[in-house]
Amino acid sequence: MKPVAARRLLLWLGAGSFWRTWLAAWLLLVGLMLCWTVASPLLSSPDEPAHSLRAVSLVRGQLLGGDVSGPGNQALTRVRVPQGYAQPAAIPGCFKHQSEVPAGCAYPAPGSSRLVSTTSSVGRYPPLYYALVGWPSLLTSNPVGFYLMRTLSALENAALLALAFATARRWGSSLLPSAIAVAATPLAIYLSGVINPSGMEITSAILLWTAAVVIVRSHPIRPPRPLIAMAAGATIVLISMRAISLLWPVILAAVLLPVAFHAVDWRRWIRDRWILGCSAAVAVVGIFNLAWIFAANALAVVPNYPVPHSLSAIIRYTTSSLPAQYQQAIGNFGWLDAPAPWLTWQLWTVMAAVLLTIGILIGSRRWRWTLLLTAAVGIVVPIVLGVAEAPSAGYISQGRYWLPILVGVPIVAAGMLQPRSEPVTVLWRVRLFVAVGVAVSQVLCFWWTLHRYLVGMSGPLFGLGHNPSAWHSPVPWYLLDLIVVGLGVLYGRYILRLGGFSSAAPLAGEALAQGAGQGRAG
Repeated sequence: MKPVAARRLLLWLGAGSFWRTWLAAWLLLVGLMLCWTVASPLLSSPDEPAHSLRAVSLVRGQLLGGDVSGPGNQALTRVRVPQGYAQPAAIPGCFKHQSEVPAGCAYPAPGSSRLVSTTSSVGRYPPLYYALVGWPSLLTSNPVGFYLMRTLSALENAALLALAFATARRWGSSLLPSAIAVAATPLAIYLSGVINPSGMEITSAILLWTAAVVIVRSHPIRPPRPLIAMAAGATIVLISMRAISLLWPVILAAVLLPVAFHAVDWRRWIRDRWILGCSAAVAVVGIFNLAWIFAANALAVVPNYPVPHSLSAIIRYTTSSLPAQYQQAIGNFGWLDAPAPWLTWQLWTVMAAVLLTIGILIGSRRWRWTLLLTAAVGIVVPIVLGVAEAPSAGYISQGRYWLPILVGVPIVAAGMLQPRSEPVTVLWRVRLFVAVGVAVSQVLCFWWTLHRYLVGMSGPLFGLGHNPSAWHSPVPWYLLDLIVVGLGVLYGRYILRLGGFSSAAPLAGEALAQGAGQGRAG
């Protein structure tokens, strides 16, 4: 592509309307997520065999499945699925948790449609995610069905994350698109392209944090209806992913309440039919999910190394594991057997720290405290929940579980800025640093994880395709690497371009009310 044509394309991508921005972001994100879809061996993502069985059985009418008797089996349910989906559950057994073992040891998946009985450890999870991604399994019982479900998951997750980018460009500060890119860690992009509700839990949380911060910061008097609808829709999706997901919007509301209390015109809000209607929809879905949790015993988990230690020992271990969980949240792929390169989580830490520092230095007093409270909650909640579950379930916490909270830190830090008072030169440099850091990190994580599956973590860096017994992705590895490099460059340029075309100034009809609300918020 000629340089002039490339510049025109980027201009078109960055300066368009809301839906043009959404479409461009969706295409880029779908590309990145689908690369992970085909670069990940069959059922190699966390608990993907169990999530696949849950999706396949649910779309065949088994809303819950039968109980499995025996101690420690409270979380298990028995289902009947085609043999082509049941037998592959053992495929990753030869390489999962073993970073030095390439994925080529796995045997081919069968393609039989004969119904067999099996069990799933996530059969009590809320049904929404599995209904959204499971229906392609009705078309085939061979391994293609797994890739179709992964593809559908990528398309849907990209749509949610693209809405967050479009919202930031339309209503947020110039730094907010960069913050969303930092919130969408390499692990979040990876999980979005496989069969796992954690991906949709994270992308819907990013959209909710973005919409909520923009509403409270820039539109506390009369929020635009699309913003209210996106916040409500994101909340509905978020609370329907896992049993514990009901907690995340409650934490978000508690964190933003101090600034919202002084900024929002509550009397206008409670008379607004659109706000009331969206709130009612969220309440109905919330009540359904709460009832599901109790009726299906959705909080039950398969015990993992029960902990007989004292409470003080559990607290010490849980606290000391936070750095490892933080690194997992940035990037530890597969069955926690493909950690991201050292440079990636270092870069990501610096990017998050820069955004946090910018928010503290430039934001108003109330928003500074809100930002610090958000960061503190991201530390305290994993400790409290980890300690609470350890005596019965063991040390089962992983970094991906806490991303729905952690994504709020960069989003609050960037979303709290006032567009008219932004130091343009400084923030442009920050946006440039984030764009480069995100692009480099996404590419590095993809290349390193694909290398792990081809030859093992300590395998040769070159000659990856010379072993005839090695695992082969549906797309040649060298082509995947080239595609991801190209998409990474476009993604970074796009993030930078979005901030440059931010249109956060209030609409003309809302300017007076916005100014009054912001004065009270400061």
